[in-house]
Amino acid sequence: RQVEEVETLRQANKDAQEWMASAVTHVDVLTKQVQEKDEQLEQMAQKLQAASEEDAGTPSLVESETKIAELQKSLLDITSERDELKSTVAKINEDMSALQEANTDLRKTA
Repeated sequence: RQVEEVETLRQANKDAQEWMASAVTHVDVLTKQVQEKDEQLEQMAQKLQAASEEDAGTPSLVESETKIAELQKSLLDITSERDELKSTVAKINEDMSALQEANTDLRKTA
């Protein structure tokens, strides 16, 4: 019976370590995506500021306002995507912490 329990614990430990390795890779990918979204936000903010500062040489006020509105929408979309990625990273980190705790507990009982 103890041999079965030890084998079960070993397999659970192996599975947990594989999941954590996969999760770390996934977090790295998501972190890179967050950085890319931050860069896009910065670029969009610069474009929005430039569009807002254009002088009277703009073909029409309506076109300028349309361009600004489009940039603002893009800015909101990118911000939303970035925030969603950050939330996913936080959830994975929580899951990894819980798994590490469970793994530690399993080792203590083995």
